[in-house]
Parts: sequence; structure tokens; C-alpha cells
Amino acid sequence: MREISKSVKSNLIIARQTFLNSMVFRTNYIIDIVVDLIFVLLSIMLWTTIFKDNPSQNITSLATLITYVGLTKIVAQIDMKFVWDIQSRILSGEIAIELVRPIKLRTYLFAQELGRYFNNLLIKTIPLYVLIYFLFGIDLPKSFSAVLLFILSIFLSYILLFNLNYITALAAFWITKLFSLSVFKDQTIRLLSGAIVPLWFFPDWLFSITKYLPFAGIVFLPLNIYLGKVSTTETIEAFMLQIIWILITTFIGSMMWKKIVSNLAINGG
Repeated sequence: MREISKSVKSNLIIARQTFLNSMVFRTNYIIDIVVDLIFVLLSIMLWTTIFKDNPSQNITSLATLITYVGLTKIVAQIDMKFVWDIQSRILSGEIAIELVRPIKLRTYLFAQELGRYFNNLLIKTIPLYVLIYFLFGIDLPKSFSAVLLFILSIFLSYILLFNLNYITALAAFWITKLFSLSVFKDQTIRLLSGAIVPLWFFPDWLFSITKYLPFAGIVFLPLNIYLGKVSTTETIEAFMLQIIWILITTFIGSMMWKKIVSNLAINGG
């Protein structure tokens, strides 16, 4: 228990320090909020036009669609900073320090990103949510239980998203230039998670596939829970799907890191 307590305290210290460091460049956050708000405005205008021009193809209400689009931008933080940090440390050789660090690389990076996440949550996400709410009157969760389930789903989606970024970052040990792979990862997640187009509008055959992929658990499933568009059984299935993919991606990341450590030790790195 003492070791667990020390580990938790260490992670909280790392998260807190990253949180404070992220607050240094406050002007960047003002710019980010403005850019995100403009993006949301344009997206809502686009989907509103499509909705009105194709009434026979409506799958959901306009209010629900506006809520989905508005929440998508503030829920989906696809790209994580540590991916690029890992590549630069690999190229410089600083990554060897991770072999002697008293805390595991995955845990260290997760604590860092958690600090950045809460910084974004308090400084950018919540203010943006409030702005969108007063500008468009987006739907609120229908019950307190829906709020709790949404928060739990968002937490699971964050872990899943971290794992996908972690796997991409570790690929830098085999790929010198990570840019193309990272861009492919980002755009794949945005498309298949429902961050660009809600999965409702996918053809039935494609929807039946994408809803079981890990990407749906990042955006589409949490927002469906928020909007109350899933039954109790479907909510449980959504959580199970997120947990299964978290376990799978965690295993893949662990195997990759084990292989990396083995190679570093053999080569004397």
C-alpha cells in the first residue's frame, strides 16, 4: 500500500507540474478558444444547411445535431504533445534515461497528459462549452445519471486515445520520420470516431463495422451517452467495448515497450 501511495503521489505531482507549466502561455489558449469557436460555428452552419436541404434524410433532430457538433470539438483532443516529444528524445538519445527512471514511461507520460487535459478542461473546454450553450442553446444531459455515465465514458475514451497515441509514439523507434504516421493516425481517428461526420450518417454496412472499432469509443459513444440516444443495455455494451479496446491497446503498447527495452539493452543503449 505504501508503494501504491508513493506512486499515486508521484503521478499527481507530475500532473500538477504539467498543469502549471501549461498555464504559462495564456495567449495561446485565447487563440485556441477563438479558433475552436470559429470551427464550431462553421460546422454548425454547414450541418444546419445540410439538415434543412435534406429533410427526408434526417436521422436526428436539428437540436441534437447542433449539440453533437458543438460537443465534438471540445471532447475530441486527438493529438497529444508527448508523441512529438518522444520522437525528439529518441533522435537525441535522451530516451535511454527512461531505462533508469524510477517511474514507468507510460505512467510518466499519462500523468503529464492528464495535467494538460485538466488545464484544457478548465481554461478552454468549459469556457467553450458555455459559449456554445448560450449561442446555440445546446441540449443538456437529461439526468444526473447521464452526466455521471458521460464523465465515465469520457475518462475511458481518454485512456483509449492515450493508448493509441502511445503506440504511435513508440513506433518512432522503428520509423525515423513519424510525421506521416501521426497525421494518418489523427485523421483516421477523426473520421472513424465521428469527430468529423457523426456515424449516424455512415452507410449501414460501414456503420455496422465502425461502431465496433476502437475509434467509436473516443467520440461517438460518449456523445451518444450524453445525448441519451442509447438504452441501458447499449450503454453497458459501449463501456464494455471501450474497456476491451483499452486492454488490447495497453497490451500492444506493453509488448512494444518490452521489445524496445530488450533491444536497447542488447545494443548497450
